[in-house]
Amino acid sequence: MIVEGSGGRWNTDRGKTYIINGEPISIRTEINPQTNNMREIWNYQSGRIYVFEQNSFGRYYMINDGF
Repeated sequence: MIVEGSGGRWNTDRGKTYIINGEPISIRTEINPQTNNMREIWNYQSGRIYVFEQNSFGRYYMINDGF
């Protein structure tokens, strides 16, 4: 699974989440109706859910949790 574009994958919210937690059991993609931005929802076996939203530069950032 490629988490981000070339180079620096570990230095993104999705990259850090993937490295720390491994591959999610499911990833759902949807549009945030409030911002019209793409959103990814990662679900893990542990019950943890991470929500990432795409910004205007095409990068995803975490909107529900921090490190």
